[in-house]
Amino acid sequence: MSTAVTSVADHLMGALERGGSALLIAKPATIAEVGEELDGRGVAIDALVREGRLVLLDAEASLAAMRVDTSIDPYRFSATLESTLRCTVQRAKGKPVHAFSELGSLVSTAIARSRIEELWRTACQELAVVAAQDDTAPLAPQGRMQKLLELGNDLAAALTRDEVVARTIAQGLSAVDAVALSVWGVAGGKLEPLGASASHNRIAPPPQPIAVSGHTPLAAAVRTGEGVFLRCAEVYRASFPASYERMRAHAVFDEIAIAALPFVGSSGRILGGIVFMYDGHRELSGAERAFLAILARQVALALERLDAYEHERRARYETELLNRLIATLNGTDSANEVFELALETVERGARCDRSAILLFDQAGVMRFRAHHGLSVGYRAAVEGHSPWTRESVDPEAVTVDDTELAPAWASYRDVFRTERIRSLAFIPLVHRRKVVGKLMLYRAEPGRFTARELELATTAAHHVALAVERTAAQHALARAFSVERAAYLEAAEATRAREEIISVVSHDLRSPLAAILAGASVLVEREVEPIRVAAIGHRIHRQAERMARLVEDLVDYAAIQSGRVALSRAPHPPQAIVDAAMDMFGAIATEQGLHFESNLEPGLPVVECDSERALQVMANLVSNALKITPRGGSIAIGAKPRLDQGPVVFYVKDTGPGIAPEDQARVFERFWRGKSATYKGSGLGLSIARGIVAAHGGRIWVESAVGEGATFYFSLSSTSPRR
Repeated sequence: MSTAVTSVADHLMGALERGGSALLIAKPATIAEVGEELDGRGVAIDALVREGRLVLLDAEASLAAMRVDTSIDPYRFSATLESTLRCTVQRAKGKPVHAFSELGSLVSTAIARSRIEELWRTACQELAVVAAQDDTAPLAPQGRMQKLLELGNDLAAALTRDEVVARTIAQGLSAVDAVALSVWGVAGGKLEPLGASASHNRIAPPPQPIAVSGHTPLAAAVRTGEGVFLRCAEVYRASFPASYERMRAHAVFDEIAIAALPFVGSSGRILGGIVFMYDGHRELSGAERAFLAILARQVALALERLDAYEHERRARYETELLNRLIATLNGTDSANEVFELALETVERGARCDRSAILLFDQAGVMRFRAHHGLSVGYRAAVEGHSPWTRESVDPEAVTVDDTELAPAWASYRDVFRTERIRSLAFIPLVHRRKVVGKLMLYRAEPGRFTARELELATTAAHHVALAVERTAAQHALARAFSVERAAYLEAAEATRAREEIISVVSHDLRSPLAAILAGASVLVEREVEPIRVAAIGHRIHRQAERMARLVEDLVDYAAIQSGRVALSRAPHPPQAIVDAAMDMFGAIATEQGLHFESNLEPGLPVVECDSERALQVMANLVSNALKITPRGGSIAIGAKPRLDQGPVVFYVKDTGPGIAPEDQARVFERFWRGKSATYKGSGLGLSIARGIVAAHGGRIWVESAVGEGATFYFSLSSTSPRR
């Protein structure tokens, strides 16, 4: 039995002996050899398999189940191996779980091997599984190829670009016997230094960005996709004189050889390059050049794997951001909440420093509705600007890579400098092909927004536009409902008022009409003594007057409700209005056994009013007082100054039962009567009085306490100088 098989068995036994579980993913031959070793140690393999504590999987079949073309699908991996691993952990019930995988040795490409090893390692770490991997693979050859394999394994395990660079630098020098190396990446038409060995700066200038179009060994390698090998300084100087002089100015060497190789991905895309430096003349053999090419290829595949992972991670992150925005849009009626989340989404997804949302107002001016990090001065300076009008159809995004270099934005350059804005993007908010506003992206550094960043911002802008239009539609619907509701309530109130008036009229007219009909019937149907004729005639006359007053009240009420109260204003002394009321009700008060008096303070100014209407108000108040004041009581009318209400205030004071506080606010409503009221009437008098006073621009109110009578006051607002 080989040492490798024994090691695998030892690893699995480490969990089984402690009551845990074990998982073996290997070729059938390996499974048979490990099974034989476990059986020789007295392990009841069949029983453990039935219990689920020992899981044996065919690695080739498992690999086929998760492969898509030549790639490893992470979702199929999760559905096959990860789910199996999770079940094994659950069956262990807290006991240790050991696993061994032979999957990595079955795949042919470095990318696929790195991918599956990464997925396996991540799953084991998350589930706290102790994993060993590919221990049954044959030993690699010694020497240079051994170092290359070790570097490949390290690069496959790297999780970040910095780790790839660090491991390349750490192991690359010894692998190729170079004295210095530097690693470069491609970005925006330039080669950017990613890292260099510690000895590099002693024989070369500090790494600086290099144009891909430049005349240097590495730029040439990147442009052609082929390695550049310079065996000595003389060849270097002849091939790249400017680069050689820059190197010679910083270097301490008599002779140097250089190898520059591109990083070529699996799709042929150039990802960067690597430069090796050798001390002295170095004629690299074909095998050495092939070896360097393999090393560069391993680094390229590692970088490509990380780029793919970063792309996938970025896409997943952007999807999560947009899903959160959509969920908020669907779950809230607040446009402001959508605005805030949209700004957060584009700042994270499009990697901008600040952002803003502006909408067209009713006048067609673009106004800020939400922003992050913009000053008041900046907002005031740029508000109203827009690359599009409301009538623009299918507008496209506008980007400014550098505000210092764009001639079209020269007039805003000082504003941008003050606000520290060097690049920006205008993303239209479009609904039904029309512009409703814009989403702004700002950066403090110059640079181009990528197509993916603009795509994410455009998607966010689409959802913001939906929120804007939905909010506008909701507001319009609310306004329409409010108007409809008001019209309904007005119609309902008119219907109720009409029904109340009909009820009151039918009730209050019935009694006098019945008396008139009865008296008329007596006069018509039989002979009546002259004395009785006169009495019946007086009764008919009184009832007719009562009906006439009710009709007049209804006419006045209708005029007040429609706002058509006719006033004939003229200067009148307050005494004239009070004296007219005394003449009108003096005899009635005496007949009812009441003390009726007037009080006027001297020197009152004249009042600009309709005297007939003012007397009508006074009459309505006195008439009510007469109805509720018991015999032996008193009623006082008059006028006096009251500074908190105006130069002249008229009043009617009685010694009736008084009005409860909760009823005082309702006494001027139409048809309203207190619970204890026993007198008859239309119920319109006080309501009419309030309407007449309001038409004069005045105020009417009552002050009362239960058991202490009531005093009604009213002012007519307009007064003239004293007379």
